[in-house]
Amino acid sequence: MYKLNYKLVLRIIRDYFLIIKLPKDYTDYLAQTEVFFGETDFEFGGYFELEPLENIEEFNKDIQTGIYAPGFIAFGSDGGGEILAFDKSGKIYLLPLIGMSLNDAILIASSWHEFEQHILNP
Repeated sequence: MYKLNYKLVLRIIRDYFLIIKLPKDYTDYLAQTEVFFGETDFEFGGYFELEPLENIEEFNKDIQTGIYAPGFIAFGSDGGGEILAFDKSGKIYLLPLIGMSLNDAILIASSWHEFEQHILNP
């Protein structure tokens, strides 16, 4: 079975997004659990789906995060038209995919660790 080299993928992503880095606790979570979807007890609907590390660059290019939400890196979605994104400090925001704007960013967690505490039945 093929095992993804998360350290290499992370380095490639960090080289591409020179300013914004994925938080280490987030990349560690993916490397340890490889859980890419689930539910939370957040008010935003609860469901989340994470992009695999190797898809994050393409995901952000496709949805034009750098144009419509500079300073954010999208790493997943709520499955209902909104994306999950880190800012430069590692805080997690929910942004609408259609009509993406910094003005519509909603803070949902101050860190990946805080987000992880809201995951139901990890």
